[in-house]
Amino acid sequence: MIRYSIIIPTYSAAQTLGPLLESLRLETLSDCEAIVVVDASTDDTPDVVARFDVCYERLPVNRGPAAARNRGTELAQGDWLVFTDSDILFLPNTLEHLRRTLEFPGIDAVVGAYAGWPANDG
Repeated sequence: MIRYSIIIPTYSAAQTLGPLLESLRLETLSDCEAIVVVDASTDDTPDVVARFDVCYERLPVNRGPAAARNRGTELAQGDWLVFTDSDILFLPNTLEHLRRTLEFPGIDAVVGAYAGWPANDG
């Protein structure tokens, strides 16, 4: 059973996508999937994605991050959707913290914040 679908829209972000996907390899919870939706990138983003065991889809025409997120949602198999940008790094226990938060009654959505240091210079 997949509990979390991590949806990553990206456009020409090969430099930052690799470190994000590497950080997801260290995730302590295993009941998750990563879905990368490449929004018609013109760089080597597809080559970066090929190094990882993730669900991958490439949109043929650049339609923006909302369209990429929506496509990721259509592909998702998890109970919970986790949206992140392609220039973020996950700490190894990010989903564990999320799981504990979702145990509170009445939780329908959670908004995260940066941990205090940027993943890149941008």
